Amino acid sequence: MPNSTPILLIGAGKMGQAMLKGWLASDFSSIQVLENFPSDALKSLPIELNPSTVIVDENQTVILAVKPQNYRDVLDEHQANIHPNAMVVSILAGISIDALQNALPGRCIVRAMPNTPATIGQGLTALC
Repeated sequence: MPNSTPILLIGAGKMGQAMLKGWLASDFSSIQVLENFPSDALKSLPIELNPSTVIVDENQTVILAVKPQNYRDVLDEHQANIHPNAMVVSILAGISIDALQNALPGRCIVRAMPNTPATIGQGLTALC
C-alpha cells in the first residue's frame, strides 16, 4: 500500500482496530490514531496513539470509526484535525451522509461498510 495519503483514524474499537492491523501488516506507515479510550489490545500495537501533533493535509483521508451515538461530540472535538479538503470515510452505522455533511461542511463524505477480515488484509468493503 503506498504511503502517499495520510490516514487519520478517529476511533479504534473493533472495526477500527481491524483496519489498523491490516494497514500495519502491509507496512502502511502514514497513519495517525485518535482514540479517547484505547483498549489494551490497541495499546499493544506498534503505533503512537493520540499524537500531540496531527498531520492536517489536503490529501488526508479521515476514517470515522466511533460509536454512532458519539459522532457529534467526537467531530466537535477533532474538527481542527480534519482538513477542509479531506475525504472523510464513515463506517458509522445509521448515520447518513447528509448528517455528516451537516457536521463537516465542504468535506467529501463516503460511507463504507468494512468487515473484520480487514485485520489480515482480506476484508471486503462496500462503499456508498
